[in-house]
Amino acid sequence: MHYAILIISIIFNASSGVLLKYSVADGLASSTRSKLLMIAGWACGSISALLYTKSLENISLGVAATISAGMVIVVSNAAGVMLFGEELNLAKCLGALLVCVGIWLVVR
Repeated sequence: MHYAILIISIIFNASSGVLLKYSVADGLASSTRSKLLMIAGWACGSISALLYTKSLENISLGVAATISAGMVIVVSNAAGVMLFGEELNLAKCLGALLVCVGIWLVVR
């Protein structure tokens, strides 16, 4: 259950980045839609911070920070490729793999 809170925090963190990217792509604060996307992004970021803080009650800081930071990087890169047509290259794939291996090493 403790890790579920951390995973939900990661999802909200990555969602925050996606929503903020959409708000910028839409013309930063130039329309009602971009303003709503920005507010939604900030709200997701706030929820993420609250959930991350809650997860620290039962998960050590080193483990929680490693999992959170690493998985946000991996999920954000995947979202960039799938949603925004960002380039997927060998360096990004190897980087994501190394991040996952690093998380595994810290958690085990």
